[in-house]
Amino acid sequence: MDPRLEEAAYAGDVTLLRRLQQEDRLLLHKQAIAVAHLSDSPLHIAASLGHSDFVREILAVNPELAHGRNREGRSALHLAAAQGHLPVVKELLQHAAAARLCLATDNDGFMPAHTAALQGRLDVLTVLLDACPESARAVTSQGDSILHLTVKSNSFETVQLLLNRTDEKDELLNSGDAKGNTILHLAVARKQLQTVKLLLGWRGIEANATNMRGDTVLDVLLDSPCQHGDLLLGELIRAAGGRTAAEEGKTQPKSSPSDARASATVASHRSRPNRWHPFRRQARPSKDDHRPRKVWSEPKERYNNKPEALMVVATLIATITFEAALNPPGGFKQKDDDGPPSPSPTSRSTEGEAVVKDETEENGAGNPKVDSMVGGVLDGVSILDRHCANIFRSDLR
Repeated sequence: MDPRLEEAAYAGDVTLLRRLQQEDRLLLHKQAIAVAHLSDSPLHIAASLGHSDFVREILAVNPELAHGRNREGRSALHLAAAQGHLPVVKELLQHAAAARLCLATDNDGFMPAHTAALQGRLDVLTVLLDACPESARAVTSQGDSILHLTVKSNSFETVQLLLNRTDEKDELLNSGDAKGNTILHLAVARKQLQTVKLLLGWRGIEANATNMRGDTVLDVLLDSPCQHGDLLLGELIRAAGGRTAAEEGKTQPKSSPSDARASATVASHRSRPNRWHPFRRQARPSKDDHRPRKVWSEPKERYNNKPEALMVVATLIATITFEAALNPPGGFKQKDDDGPPSPSPTSRSTEGEAVVKDETEENGAGNPKVDSMVGGVLDGVSILDRHCANIFRSDLR
């Protein structure tokens, strides 16, 4: 592409475009060949940026550029619809064959109407559906209809618009995507309360439709992580006659290998502790049910050996007490010529004077023999017993 033409397209400079055309009258016709090589044309650039005057000038010279596609297989109408540039969309539909342009798909099977629905471009979608009503029934390569994409984009106004344009007996209301999920499945999975209210009150919507995994709408809600508003969603589904697949008596189909990851995710949710839902119909225990219940027996087992343990501790305390009385700590001050003086009591006494250990020093260091013996015996004894043992330790030090 001529750098000057590209600059004019980005800026929307119609004056520069006309001057370039005067220099080379085949300039825009050459762009059709460039588009055939999957590069962006000046029309793609101008449509994406919303330069409607520049688009009108190009289409007046070469309308066939409207059907050109870029590397992603998208036409200028795809880009304008995605960005919500309504004037550009109208210019493209006016200068080119509208039906052919609206039904063109990109590499992912998206038509311009699909792109507008996914981005929530309500005004653009209305114009596209008026120009080509049959695009409302087309699906992408992933099996998504315009209704599916609108719910995924969480655009309530767009969902309402499409429902008003759809007959209540239309199978599109309950059609499934690639995984069999209807628009009601998607709205419940995304906890879109306003959209769920609208769909459940709409004629033709099936509250107990199942997807490819055999899940109803209520199953999807129960398997999803608990969030604020789940109670109201469940009440709405129940009020509309919604039930689980088990209540419907429907068997769960076997999942395909491609759904293994999704099945594992749902299985992980179902393996969690069963959380209570007011709208989950749970079996309650009968009054005549006298089955023995498990009793927490750990505290009882803990105190079974309590008397024996305390007896052993008392014996140890008595033994150590007599040993301390017969062999008191300390001795006589010895002559010490080497080494620096220490702050111990022995350094403050004279040679030949009786010395007793410092009580504060001993209490601070602790008695390893007492700690190890008493601690080993009291292993498994209650917290109260351990507290008593600590008191005994302090008395011994």
